[in-house]
Amino acid sequence: MNEQDRFRALVSTWKESYVQVISSYVAIKTQKGTRLYCGKLCFNTWASASDESAFRFETEHIIAGCIARAIDTSTFSSILDFAIGSGKVADVDRDIALAVEGNSQQFSFWLDESGLPMRPQLYLRGASFQALRNIEGFPRHEERELQAADMPFDTLDELLARCGLPNSQRVGDATTLQIVAEPPGLIEGSSQIKGSSGIIECRIAPGMQPAKVRLGWRLIHKNQKIERASIAGDSIEWNDKRRSHAGTFVVPTGGALMLHSYLSYDSVIICDRVLHDAAQILTLRHEVHQTLDPDYSALKDALIGPSAKKGDSFENAVSALLSLFGFGVTHYGGIKSLQDGPDIIAITPSGRIGIFECTTTLPDNNGKIAKLVRRRQLTGARIAGSSGDIIAESLAAIFTPLSREEVKANLALAGNNGVALVCKEQIEQFLGRVALSSDADALFVELKGFVPPSRTDANPFSFPP
Repeated sequence: MNEQDRFRALVSTWKESYVQVISSYVAIKTQKGTRLYCGKLCFNTWASASDESAFRFETEHIIAGCIARAIDTSTFSSILDFAIGSGKVADVDRDIALAVEGNSQQFSFWLDESGLPMRPQLYLRGASFQALRNIEGFPRHEERELQAADMPFDTLDELLARCGLPNSQRVGDATTLQIVAEPPGLIEGSSQIKGSSGIIECRIAPGMQPAKVRLGWRLIHKNQKIERASIAGDSIEWNDKRRSHAGTFVVPTGGALMLHSYLSYDSVIICDRVLHDAAQILTLRHEVHQTLDPDYSALKDALIGPSAKKGDSFENAVSALLSLFGFGVTHYGGIKSLQDGPDIIAITPSGRIGIFECTTTLPDNNGKIAKLVRRRQLTGARIAGSSGDIIAESLAAIFTPLSREEVKANLALAGNNGVALVCKEQIEQFLGRVALSSDADALFVELKGFVPPSRTDANPFSFPP
């Protein structure tokens, strides 16, 4: 079975679930016709906000767009067959097709069905980008044309991002049409271990049959003992929700540290999700820490005592403190090749992102506030560009062992740029309750309150998006 037939066979299992297709493309107008540089057809099982994503762009040599259309089973099959057979993007006003090399009439196909959730992606690859450049009529300076447009874009990559397409580095040398089929079901992010119960919440698309669903799980205990089980879909309590079937099943965990859940449809795995007992894991973190530092005195010394004057020691101590509060912490400040990035990235269980700097001097020493603002913007742009359906709350903050009074010269600058200043007084409060409370999301909200009031007489830094 070739790649395209394998893709057809895979998605035919749940073709009744597709209700929308989003067509995105960037193409070049040449004397041999309009040729696709990069395009994507995304078949969705739940309709997105199409009015917000609709987009059209055209200059003398470049055309781009993104448009959503409601579909049913028959139109799904016809659009898919048309794209695979012709290398053309459907739902656009003109004939836009992949170019082929030389006298070849064939595209190459590659199927990616790795990873979960199951989101099979079929790639049609045409002529190389260099071959496309050699076609008569290709603009010599496409970026200048983009910059002079009524709706200006600085680079081709920026236009690709606006259409929800990968940047030129990810596209590679070959012109590409990507066909993506979203999964017909998922395990919701609201699933959790609560007390002695694992609460698994799942959803399947309209047109799917609950009887073909199977929910499986593995329970991993402290002693590494593993329990395995599964249930059929008709054992799940289903309710109509958001034009889909929403179901909940409760698994007794028996004190397990982790529950790994699996959702399959018609014997094809479509999603998995790992649930942790956060309370038990945090208890273990504190127990391990207390074997080294029984009364947290060493941590206190590194944060607000004499040792806090040592920059590396202070950074490490802030990382440890955040970890004990339940953040997922990555400490980049100690990696020489990454020292242009933030000192610490800390993520809460709900996905809030902290972009943190540490300093033993004034917060804006060496332009630290401006750099931090820029890193926050780059992080947000990166998340939005890699996964448009993820909206992550982020916070930029600077930790310092200095008091609020000692950093007052930088309060207005931090406030006008939305940067929280976490000073000696706040760190001392955290130390007083670190052994009692381990709620990273609650601490994140508290940290937001440490952004100083903004002032109209000090201008914030402004960077292009």
